[in-house]
Amino acid sequence: MSMIVPNKFSIRVYGILFNRQQEVLVAHEQIENTAFTKFPGGGLEFGEGLHDCIIREFKEETGVAVEVLSHIYTSELFIQNSFDAHEQIIGVYYLLAPVNHDDLKKISTEPKQHPFRNTHNTIRLRWVHYKVLSDKILTFSMDRSALEALRKVVK
Repeated sequence: MSMIVPNKFSIRVYGILFNRQQEVLVAHEQIENTAFTKFPGGGLEFGEGLHDCIIREFKEETGVAVEVLSHIYTSELFIQNSFDAHEQIIGVYYLLAPVNHDDLKKISTEPKQHPFRNTHNTIRLRWVHYKVLSDKILTFSMDRSALEALRKVVK
């Protein structure tokens, strides 16, 4: 079986957000019949910077305004998009902080519809304590690599 060689890129920008209880926000998503868990975030749009993208994506997915604290990780290995074999993924991860900590209480953990390439997509946000956040929880290797990079800077 031969691999399809991608002919386009998708730059994805993700955020790692802690609350005061040292929990990290993760997103459980289901697109069509595929379920996965990742850090919240999404695709860079034309005319948008990386910081602008994660601020917009976080507001769309959580309703919370955030600011970028620092860069955590950028994928370096080839990653083929799980939803479009013709697309190569580049992932960029940032450590975030809420503009207002009280806004974190507004984050709903109830499932909601979230648009993704004109498909049926459900997203459910969940707080996971940093000490138990593991490779077993995160679906994609890119997110697991970002968690490994995070552990080098946040003990």
